[in-house]
Amino acid sequence: MSPRRTVAVARLEFSRQWRRPLFWAFLALIVPVSWAIANGPFAFTGEGAAAHSVAIARGIALGTALVAGWFVAIAAGLAIIGDVGDRVGEILHSTPLLPEEYVWGKFLGVLSIFSLGVAANLIPEMVFFEVLGSSQDGQVLPRIAKHLGDYFETLVVFALPSLFFTAGLSFAIGERTRHKTLVYVVPVALVAWLAIVWTVHPAPRGTPIDTLLTIVDPSGYRWLSENWVAPHMTTSNGDSPMTLDRLLATNRALVAIVGATCVFWCVTSYRRSIGGDVGAPVPTPDVRRSPRR
Repeated sequence: MSPRRTVAVARLEFSRQWRRPLFWAFLALIVPVSWAIANGPFAFTGEGAAAHSVAIARGIALGTALVAGWFVAIAAGLAIIGDVGDRVGEILHSTPLLPEEYVWGKFLGVLSIFSLGVAANLIPEMVFFEVLGSSQDGQVLPRIAKHLGDYFETLVVFALPSLFFTAGLSFAIGERTRHKTLVYVVPVALVAWLAIVWTVHPAPRGTPIDTLLTIVDPSGYRWLSENWVAPHMTTSNGDSPMTLDRLLATNRALVAIVGATCVFWCVTSYRRSIGGDVGAPVPTPDVRRSPRR
């Protein structure tokens, strides 16, 4: 597997997604949704020492799960389906490009552009939380510098694994079924699943069922809600700083492993679907100059 050829495919897919209206619709929607979660009707009004950090994590985690996940699922699921009509599989037989290079390149191209979009959304997030959502005037830059680590920590811990999982799952379903309808069902099914794992609260907390629901939450928001959002609704329970634990680490690792497994499965499936000795060097015909008469 050549990293150079994989990156070349990823760059082509990145530029293709950049020109699609789907990506720009995602950027146009995630900004007002982020405002609604940060300062609008769904804003977090908790108290305590770590309330601001919890609000930042909550805003980015929810925005990624409900908006970015929806769009990346559609883009990833249609990535290979769109190439079927162009008969890309037949072209692979005449090039040294391997199926794993093509599959991983397509997937990374989709994942990278939507990860960039979520990362770029940190700028309006900072405006919403540090400017519009703060009563302290004249201290914008010190507040941003103080909480800058919270933004990037949430991006790495919550947003990127969620994108990886959603893109990988939809990518596999699109490649395996080649049906656009099923691709559009993926984000609907994921939102329905998130509604279940976010709202089911077995009593008492800490039971095996509660732990299982936390582990199978691809967004990680259930852990955030159970451990930090609810306690910080009151000052008495919200004085401790926000820290991560093994349960969340297990959840995020499992989410990433499932996403990667889906892509590896696509490599095997795609190689089998196009058949032939793909990636073999193309023989050069022996053309000899005919003697002049």
